[in-house]
This record gives sequence, C-alpha cells and structure tokens, in this order.
Amino acid sequence: MRITTRYLLKRYEETVKKLNEKKDNEIWVTELVQCKLKSVYAKEYPIAISDNLSLLIGELVHRGFLEWLAKELNAKIEVEVQRQYRDFVIKGRIDALTDDCVYEVKYMKEHLGDEPLEHHVRQLRLYMWMVDVQHGKLIYITNNRFCEYDVDRPIVDSDVEVLLHTWDAPRYDWECKYCPYAFICEKARIPKR
Repeated sequence: MRITTRYLLKRYEETVKKLNEKKDNEIWVTELVQCKLKSVYAKEYPIAISDNLSLLIGELVHRGFLEWLAKELNAKIEVEVQRQYRDFVIKGRIDALTDDCVYEVKYMKEHLGDEPLEHHVRQLRLYMWMVDVQHGKLIYITNNRFCEYDVDRPIVDSDVEVLLHTWDAPRYDWECKYCPYAFICEKARIPKR
C-alpha cells in the first residue's frame, strides 16, 4: 500500500473512531460554531479528508506550522480541553497554547478582506474561555500571505448560552455552499443557478 494511501486511511479511521466515541452530551467547539445538522450528518456519514485535496494540503501545512510554534514559543500543541457547561461537556483541541495565549491556526486558499472570519473568532474565544486565558491569536496561512489577528476577549457564560440557543441549521447562510452534505440536507440553502 502506498504511504499516502496509508496516511489517508489512518486519518479516516481516526475520524470515525472519534465520532463513534462521542457522547450525546458532548459538543465539540468546531460543531458549536457551525451548522448543527453538519455535525449530525458527519456522524452518520463520515467523509474522508482525501475527498478534498486542499483540506489535506491545509492539514499538512497546519501541522508543520504548529511544530514551529512548539519550538519557537515553547507552546504545547494540539491540546485537548473540555469544560462543563450545564448538562453539556464542551470539548475541543487548541492548536497551540502558552501560559498567556491561545493560538488558532487556519489554512485557506485565500483570505478575503481585512477582518478574521466570525466563526473562527468564536472558536478561538471559546478556547480562551475553556482554559481561562485572556489573549488569543488567530493566524491565517494562505497561498499568498500570512494574517494575524489579536483577540483579547474570551467568551463568557452568557455568550455560550446564546450560542447554544441559536445553534441551528445552517448557522450561517454561506455554509451550505461549502457543505459536503448539502445534497441530502432538508435545510440546505443553495442558491438557484
């Protein structure tokens, strides 16, 4: 078996295992900042990362940059965290963590505009809330530039409450355009051509 095929199969198996081990009262941070139904469909119909080559390339670039952060900043990387909130256990994996900063790294083909994407800021703020750190840095790596944004306000409990009450399908109108499950979703909002 080719080494690249082995890598892709291993990643797929890890994803399926993680989804199968997930308890009903667990919510992953990445789920909470995206469409609720996408999480349901992902558990029912896991998709291999190989379905999208740019995602695979992004993952490899992401891993390399995290290794650099670990060496350069003495950061802990891929830190598993969780926090109880009411009947839920909110779980996540922080890309990089130092004593005073949470780092969230995103790879994108291109980052349009001068502001970070709202759902990425929410994700970072949730991580900051989970580990009680007051400063975060959102780093975009794109094909044509690096962008860094400082985030200095973690989410508070009332924000988490709002996120839970407004968690719907889709959370953002644009999500359906990029969702691999849109073709089976009864709530998909795909623009007519």
